[in-house]
Amino acid sequence: MALEKQVALQLKVIERLTKDYEVDLKEYSECQERLLIAKRDDADSYQKIQMQRLFEEAENMVKFSRKRLQEAVDQLTKTTESENFSNEIKGELLPKVTETLNNAQNAMNRSQN
Repeated sequence: MALEKQVALQLKVIERLTKDYEVDLKEYSECQERLLIAKRDDADSYQKIQMQRLFEEAENMVKFSRKRLQEAVDQLTKTTESENFSNEIKGELLPKVTETLNNAQNAMNRSQN
């Protein structure tokens, strides 16, 4: 029962981290676009510096949230591959584990495109 609760908690953590990662990706994309517009429109140097700083912060957040998500995915994978993860628990949780891991992996793959 404790392992089942642990897996359920890990699933919730991964779902939350996936959402956070997707928000960070969106922010990164928006900052990148604003920086390109500032450069294209020959904005003043202060505005360019500000947009560059925001872009770099967003880039760092994406790296950080991706690392956190990957660590959570690795931990869940390790837990579900352990000998203690009985067939009964697998039967109940395996579809949810698979779906959650796929969603997390899809989010991480989108950032590489």
